[in-house]
Amino acid sequence: MSAQILQFPIRDSYDKHQVSHVRRLAAELGHDPKQAERDFLAAGCAQAVRNELAERARRARMHNPDNDGPPEAA
Repeated sequence: MSAQILQFPIRDSYDKHQVSHVRRLAAELGHDPKQAERDFLAAGCAQAVRNELAERARRARMHNPDNDGPPEAA
């Protein structure tokens, strides 16, 4: 029986920032932030996974705008 050494995908502060951004986007979409983080890490911190989540959040904001933004021109 041999032991396997798994490399943790977070190597620097940029990777840490990426993970926190994924958590924030997931919470914004109403998804489980911890599960989104696990999926992101399982994908090897792939930029494509983060971009997909960011795009879904952007589209959700477009369809359900909140009142935190600037007032609309009257």
